[in-house]
Amino acid sequence: RHTVVATNLTPVQLQERYGERVASRLLDKTCCGGYHFLATRTPKIFGQLYRATNEENPLYWLVDGFNHLISQRLLPLIREKNPDLILSTYPFTTEMVSKLKERGKIDIPLICLMTDYGPHRTWIAKKVDAYVVANEEMVTRMEALGVARDQIYPFGIPVNGVFFTSADKEELLKKLEL
Repeated sequence: RHTVVATNLTPVQLQERYGERVASRLLDKTCCGGYHFLATRTPKIFGQLYRATNEENPLYWLVDGFNHLISQRLLPLIREKNPDLILSTYPFTTEMVSKLKERGKIDIPLICLMTDYGPHRTWIAKKVDAYVVANEEMVTRMEALGVARDQIYPFGIPVNGVFFTSADKEELLKKLEL
């Protein structure tokens, strides 16, 4: 979902490797692969971890510290591409870029396009310049997490244009053999 959003926002083709893979294969396996595994195979455990990382507790700070340590590995890619701005559609990438900005390693505007329909603490980082959120209801919830109102833009989540086209339900069911 995260790379689909980014692909639909830019005419430039995305590279096969995105931020988490560049920063750390361990992060890609644990966070990205782990996220998919837990969400699809063990949703109750996923729910517990999701709630636990939405509070300031040792697990939250462990994830924050991990992002801080590996954020430096994004720096070569950022310097190579020399972007005018960074649009992040993933919470760990948002945090890593924010850490680089905090340490003065980069001075590039960072926009966080949240692909969730509700805010979660892992999306919030100190050096984000703007948050694009799914709806107006998220604004007050983001403010409660410490984000200034003038940084929050309830523009919605960009989706692929294919979702706006009509299709014949029976034909699709037949085609998908359902």
